[in-house]
Amino acid sequence: MSQLARGEQETIGLLRELGVLEDINPTLLSDGVLVGCGDCDRSPELLNFYRGQLEKKNGKARLHLIMVNGGPLRLVHEEKGEHSAAIQEFLMNQIEGSLALKKLDRVILLGHGPCGQAGLWGMNIEATIAAFFEARDKVLARVKCEVVVPVHIDYDGNRMKTYHVDYPKWAAWQKLKEK
Repeated sequence: MSQLARGEQETIGLLRELGVLEDINPTLLSDGVLVGCGDCDRSPELLNFYRGQLEKKNGKARLHLIMVNGGPLRLVHEEKGEHSAAIQEFLMNQIEGSLALKKLDRVILLGHGPCGQAGLWGMNIEATIAAFFEARDKVLARVKCEVVVPVHIDYDGNRMKTYHVDYPKWAAWQKLKEK
């Protein structure tokens, strides 16, 4: 299982201070098509957490699952020899079909870090979050729906927390870094 590097923990701390990573607000959660990572060590707890929050709010949870290694990263990551375009098109078709089939209007791109697949691609936590937003933009360009990006951080195997990533604050922070 991947571990967060010390510098990544500092980045996450800064993102928390800036309000980019916010505590999950159950009132903002809703049912939807959930695209997540198939990680056998993290997916069950992530799904149980998200489902539990929805059940507290609504009394039930309707999550239509699309789970693959790397989850939302697979919508945007290009890798030679992996048939990336076909995988991306397949996932987009699954998202579109699931929204229509289940009459849902939200896509939840639930990522986690550190992600083993992201690690194999040499992506740190910041690059991983950036890719989640690239995936968000790709979904929004093709499908009329709401897209949310929560991210689950495994700090050390014992301390874990799921956050909502505030896109306007993320974009502002990225622009500041470019200067």
